[in-house]
Amino acid sequence: MDQGTISPMSSVKSRSLKLVITVVFSLFLWPRIGPASEEPQGRIPARIHFEKGRLTVTATEMALKDLLDEVKKRSGVSFEFRDPKAALKIVTVEFKSRPLEEALKTLLRGLSFFFSYEGNRLVRVLVFGSEQAVSQPSRPRPASPLYHPESLPDFDELLEKSREEGLKAIANSLRGNNSEAKILAIDALQSLDDPRGVTLLSEALSDSDSTVKTSALSALREKEGSQPITALRKGLQDPDPSFRIEILEALAEKGQLDSVRSALSDRNQQVREKAAELLQTYKETE
Repeated sequence: MDQGTISPMSSVKSRSLKLVITVVFSLFLWPRIGPASEEPQGRIPARIHFEKGRLTVTATEMALKDLLDEVKKRSGVSFEFRDPKAALKIVTVEFKSRPLEEALKTLLRGLSFFFSYEGNRLVRVLVFGSEQAVSQPSRPRPASPLYHPESLPDFDELLEKSREEGLKAIANSLRGNNSEAKILAIDALQSLDDPRGVTLLSEALSDSDSTVKTSALSALREKEGSQPITALRKGLQDPDPSFRIEILEALAEKGQLDSVRSALSDRNQQVREKAAELLQTYKETE
């Protein structure tokens, strides 16, 4: 064969070798797929430590409920949310070795909440969604019957033994001056299926304590039927614009757009704007 002539077989071998080299080289450049890429790419879990009544927390963009669930595991304090939006609130926080109550106030900043004690030990926290000033009871003082938990009735137990006596005890507490007793009374009414309970919640909706009002509102949101709606409508006359906005949200959730529309003429601009926003959100049609 002429040395200046390249045979077809040699040309094929040359192209095949180039193809093999190209494929091997490409494999080195291709993004690796393996165990390393399967590692979780999410946020670092919260770091929580509780010892001798002091809490340390480091958390980044974590849902409040998830964070408090972890706090519960370590501290034994239970948390109950009265507003789903509060549970979904995203928090980023970091502090070291703070007293438990001070630490929880930091975690719950911007929300209404209520501490419940057994003796001097914090055992339960009710969390609401109201971003307004909160009137908190003082830590229980054994020498004071006003705040000593032993002086507070167990409303659930009273209702179980006798609904009449239970409702009477609840009514007396709601008309008294003890905010803790009022919160516990409302908590008992939330799960009670009785129109008299709704009437009591309606009265509590105008309480002078903002935390009590918020608790009553949360309970009424869970009730079905026309009676709770009538009670909520009365809340539109509350002097606090931020509370009227909460009432509007509750009414919109229950489909009471006529009541929401009536707030378009509210004396407060923020209330009017919220009413318009809710009507748009719920696709209100003329």
